[in-house]
Amino acid sequence: MAKVSKRQVRKAVKTISKAPKGVVFVCYLLVVVLALGYFLYTNFFVKKGGEDYLVYSNVEGEISFHFLTLGNSTPGDCTLVQVGDNDILIDAGSDEDSLDDVKSYLSDKVTDGVLEYVIVTHSDMDHIACFQVDGGIFDSYECEVIIDFPKSTHSETSGSYKDYLEKRNAEILAGAEHYNALDCYKNTNGAKRVYELSPYVDMEILYNYYYDHSATKNNNNSVCLLFNHEGRKFLFTGDLEHNGEDDLVRENDIGKVCLYKAGHHGSITSSSKTLLDEIRPDFCIFQTAVGTDKYTSDTANQMPAQKVCDEIKKHTDRVYATSIADREFNGDVEIADLNGNIVVVSKLDRITVYCSNNATKLKDTNWYKERRITTLS
Repeated sequence: MAKVSKRQVRKAVKTISKAPKGVVFVCYLLVVVLALGYFLYTNFFVKKGGEDYLVYSNVEGEISFHFLTLGNSTPGDCTLVQVGDNDILIDAGSDEDSLDDVKSYLSDKVTDGVLEYVIVTHSDMDHIACFQVDGGIFDSYECEVIIDFPKSTHSETSGSYKDYLEKRNAEILAGAEHYNALDCYKNTNGAKRVYELSPYVDMEILYNYYYDHSATKNNNNSVCLLFNHEGRKFLFTGDLEHNGEDDLVRENDIGKVCLYKAGHHGSITSSSKTLLDEIRPDFCIFQTAVGTDKYTSDTANQMPAQKVCDEIKKHTDRVYATSIADREFNGDVEIADLNGNIVVVSKLDRITVYCSNNATKLKDTNWYKERRITTLS
């Protein structure tokens, strides 16, 4: 584009000033409309940015992680991972009334109607809700590969788990490949431990002791996986709890990770010192309704728990959370976005965090300042 000189600008202004008043008015009106449009666009349509994290590595290609808000006060997981033409959906909670939020977000991102990979970490409702419901993910998208849990403490003949199995099996009959995580880890029955998503990104299924041993809690059946992007690691552990995390560290060579999707929504039962000292995350995402009293009235243990926050802040303050459910409205808990939908993009020489609501770190929110001790004891 040719550079416009100051002389040309002055000449244009002088020309306009000599024009009929009606033309001048239209010109001024056009300027006002353009300015107003720019203000509305930048404030209401552009996603509010987070932060740039420089890593200075020569990486081609990129990977993005989309942590979705789910429209209610029930903690639950639903993460879209995009690598080139590959769309990977990890879980689809938190309740049946999350479906509209999930499908609305996916409709804008998965434009070809195909999910190349679906990962279902375990059979709890807050992870399978939008799979097992009529009109859900399996009914709405072509799913090419489904990887789920080898074991469950739930009955296969009742409830949402039964509905999940029926929907999943119908998708398999329609042509989807299906493997459980143990098959993947062992490279058996056509499954793979490592799936190459691009020349620079792969998805690795880690070994969880409870893939082939009985668990007393369904959370410990969770599929655990690691995305590798030219030296950067991104860890997902579902709702794995402390004893499972200890085994995960012992059985796998994980090492330092760039991003950790906090286990079990920040519950006191997960994100153990053993795991965090192993992975030393640069970023942490809580996919939860911060402060929900759904599971406990003890404010210190409401997600994310005080102890979990203490352990994580030893390693990073780049901590974000999707939603908050800490305010009373007409006697009910009101759900609202905290950071909102959180998108973490790893590309070239940097990692960037984008948030649809705001980019405030968890430690700087009013909720954290009021409900969490900010110094280590």
